[in-house]
Amino acid sequence: MKYFISFLLALSCGVATSFAHANPASLHCTAKGGNLFIITGTSGSSGLCTFKDGSSCEEWAFYRGECGPKDSATSFPVLPGGDRDAHGCIPSAGYVWNETSNTCERPWEKATSYAAALSVCGKKHPQGVGAKNVFVKEIQTFLAEKGFLDKNNVTGYFGPLTKKSVMAFQKANGLPETGTFGPLSLKTLCNK
Repeated sequence: MKYFISFLLALSCGVATSFAHANPASLHCTAKGGNLFIITGTSGSSGLCTFKDGSSCEEWAFYRGECGPKDSATSFPVLPGGDRDAHGCIPSAGYVWNETSNTCERPWEKATSYAAALSVCGKKHPQGVGAKNVFVKEIQTFLAEKGFLDKNNVTGYFGPLTKKSVMAFQKANGLPETGTFGPLSLKTLCNK
């Protein structure tokens, strides 16, 4: 009896015990194929159950049947960051698929030497097939950073691959697809 009273006294004083009970909402999430993430903030913690289709749901709401995977009978709004495209990129976080590098990228993070490409601004040096100079290399660097040209093709020589990349850049920006990096392309580059 003495030990039972000590146990009750310890509980009432807030002393931690070694007894642990599994959270039924957490168990439900993992049993149904979800991944559980515990998010801790200033007001405490809560569980987020994420599903294979990229959607997610607060664990207790999922337990109560208020939400579930997007492809289930229960639908709900996708939480920010819970969306994924066909490549697994998260558009709401700014990620897009880059065909050149075969990765999800945020374009503004790839602009490490964008300033180098901008050194051509203010100069009137139209570039086309056959040109080989520093301006071509700077334009190629910009095109590579934006995903229009493979970074291994930044050579300073304006060949067929650069022409194709310039045309893709022009098309993406609503410019005439001439394949020559002239005044309109330069103006578009310098205003980015």
